[in-house]
Amino acid sequence: GKRQQNRQNKPSKAGQAAARAHHDSPLDRVRDFAVTRQEAPWNDVTTVMMRNLPNKYSQQALLEELTQSGFHLQIDFDFFYLPMDHANNVNLGY
Repeated sequence: GKRQQNRQNKPSKAGQAAARAHHDSPLDRVRDFAVTRQEAPWNDVTTVMMRNLPNKYSQQALLEELTQSGFHLQIDFDFFYLPMDHANNVNLGY
């Protein structure tokens, strides 16, 4: 009846201890720090990945093409990376 139903809904002592231990985990303590509630400094950052680039482009050649297309180095972007296959002296296409 009702008494048996109450026992089923109440967590066991082991379950209560596990819930307390989980709440006191290092990750939960980090979540409580004020710094984790602050806005991330990169909220207004955009990341672009270009694909299917002709592998003949060097980093300098691609930067020149971007500049000729109206983009401005250190104004429109502050980081540029073109993965290279140095054994064959070509880029990887992305």
